[in-house]
Amino acid sequence: MTECTDHRPLIGSREGELSPGEAAALAAHLAGCAGCRRWAASLAVTEGLVSEALLTQAARRDFAPFAAQVMARIEHRRLGPLARLGRSIRLHPWFAVGSALAPVAAALLVALYLQQGQGHDLADSSLEVTSEGATTIIQSNDGPVVLIDDDDDEES
Repeated sequence: MTECTDHRPLIGSREGELSPGEAAALAAHLAGCAGCRRWAASLAVTEGLVSEALLTQAARRDFAPFAAQVMARIEHRRLGPLARLGRSIRLHPWFAVGSALAPVAAALLVALYLQQGQGHDLADSSLEVTSEGATTIIQSNDGPVVLIDDDDDEES
């Protein structure tokens, strides 16, 4: 009986699920155990009934909308970039309006920035450039900028 409890979970296995050793051990056990052969036969009948019921249910169901949705996705991927853009604009008009207004908003922000910058007098700005070997330092009203040459460009 201990062998039966070890082999019963393997009885419903599909082809390729068991290793060759497990499959051989199960076949040997089924050859010598009438109880496990009855269990395997009962399981085969149950699997047949379940698969028949599932096929019947699947036949009753209309998969046409599902197939149409899948085909629409496939066709969408076959479209070129301009056709996809046109389709996106038709499906999402607010996105199209927003993306059209983005450059206008950017231009307005640049204009405001430039208008605020007109109040600065360039005469007030002072730049002082000093060079110490390979390092150049630019001193301005906003702070220093240090430029360092790494001397990797030496010719050999």
